[in-house]
Amino acid sequence: MGVKMFGGNAGPTWPAPQRFWRFGIDMTAIAVIVPGEGFAIAADGFCTADDGIVAREHEQKIFQARCMGNDVAYTVAGKLFNEHETYNFVSGVKVAMRAAARRRFRSFGEYIDTIGSAAGLTISDALQRGAIDPDPLKAEFAGMFIVGYFNGQQPSLGIIVLSSDGSHAVQIHAPPEHHRFMGSDKITDLINSGGDERMMKYFHPHECSRSLEEATNLAKTYVEACCDPIAKEIDPCCRFIGGRIHVATVTRANGFQWIIPPVGSAGPRQIVPGVPTRDS
Repeated sequence: MGVKMFGGNAGPTWPAPQRFWRFGIDMTAIAVIVPGEGFAIAADGFCTADDGIVAREHEQKIFQARCMGNDVAYTVAGKLFNEHETYNFVSGVKVAMRAAARRRFRSFGEYIDTIGSAAGLTISDALQRGAIDPDPLKAEFAGMFIVGYFNGQQPSLGIIVLSSDGSHAVQIHAPPEHHRFMGSDKITDLINSGGDERMMKYFHPHECSRSLEEATNLAKTYVEACCDPIAKEIDPCCRFIGGRIHVATVTRANGFQWIIPPVGSAGPRQIVPGVPTRDS
């Protein structure tokens, strides 16, 4: 019996480019809606063991960090920790983010590659210590989105994919042109097309999301749709999506703000008109 892992399985590294690009990790739901007026990010709260058992319902997957004096938001997904947390990807990334916040970078790409290298060390170190099992296929192990305004100006999106040996690949989009959805391809298509009457309450054409309110609604709607019991009938991967939805925004003027914070967060909260919060 190998080391029991929590967080989800990873899918293909770079799916074929398409208008609404998906990131291949199939046991979580994350949406990143690009400017307009600012980034909107939403995620579900399930943490699922590799045997399919839901271990936690309030897992935080969206976090705040700083890059050269400006706020960034980042998300994590994949195999995030083992049973006894002798390997913890989230903690390793937090250390990397704090270290990067004290440095200066010539470009957003340099910043993203630095984070990817440091996050990869969390995996490779755990592998050397026997905290995670070796994988001769070097399959995808974890992934991150990082968004913000580099130097307070350029809207920027970085994507990091980490393999089970700690190696990493990155994509940089500055400025980003397309929304990013992690989770269910089928649900992504349905909320954009309205192609299933059972899911019509989530119908939200992606192209309509230009204001911050619209972007926030789309991000939240996607995750809510993946959590709907009907979604489990449409796409079996949605069985592993659910729990506390949390939503944040990043704007040039106001930086990082929670719309719906995760359980236990004490960060500043923004009320976006027209976006109901979990406490409303």
